[in-house]
Amino acid sequence: MNLIKRVKAPSPKFFKVLRNIGLALAAVGGTLLASPIALPLVLTSVGGYLAVAGGVISAVSQLTTAEEGLRQAQPDLAQQDQHGISQQPEPDLAQQDQHGLSPQVQPDLAQQAQHELAEDE
Repeated sequence: MNLIKRVKAPSPKFFKVLRNIGLALAAVGGTLLASPIALPLVLTSVGGYLAVAGGVISAVSQLTTAEEGLRQAQPDLAQQDQHGISQQPEPDLAQQDQHGLSPQVQPDLAQQAQHELAEDE
């Protein structure tokens, strides 16, 4: 699952609440850091830690997806058995050469090598 699908997938209720708490912590931390008056060093340090912690909590909570969201984003999960083994056939390894290249890739490499040799001469 790529990052965009993971962010768009639904999150469990607990992580939605945790995300909102993280956003609130980040807002409080940002407010302490951007205060127009001089605050004691301890408050400024606490503000920095709150901003970072809130951002991390929010990001992790947003990327946590419900199991239903994973199934919707990856329909091939339904094709896996109870042990998580995919039922899709493996690629035919007999059609690959000793370097693991398929026959479709080899002509391109041969043409590229011939082109490089012609440039060297």
